[in-house]
Amino acid sequence: MKNLIILVVSIILIGGGFYYLNKIVEERQVVDAPLEADSLAGVWQSIEDPNFVRTIYENGGYSDLYEGEEVSNGPWVTFLGDASLVDFPYSIEDGAMYLELMDEEGSLYFKVVEKTEEKLTLIYLDRGGVLEFTRVEQ
Repeated sequence: MKNLIILVVSIILIGGGFYYLNKIVEERQVVDAPLEADSLAGVWQSIEDPNFVRTIYENGGYSDLYEGEEVSNGPWVTFLGDASLVDFPYSIEDGAMYLELMDEEGSLYFKVVEKTEEKLTLIYLDRGGVLEFTRVEQ
């Protein structure tokens, strides 16, 4: 009986988490930027730590792997700095492109600094660290 209760509660929590994430994505204002959001799609390997690989899918999902093991995944959106976001916790630079990665623990925000066919540079807004990636696959 105890296992059944744990199973039911787990299903409710997981379902609620996915509902919440989908609701956030639907409510988030996504603005087309000079940099096409779909051009972020691809498999990107960290230059600093080659064990870290971020895959950004064209369908709006992402997956982070470390040493081949998935460490996070969820939906992603991009928006311009001039977008009006009520709950954005950081200062916004007009015209800059931002990337939001969401998972069941919350959102991670990045400023897209550089994007070429072979390189992606992001600034992690929470800690100010620069993340540089090289494209592994498209």
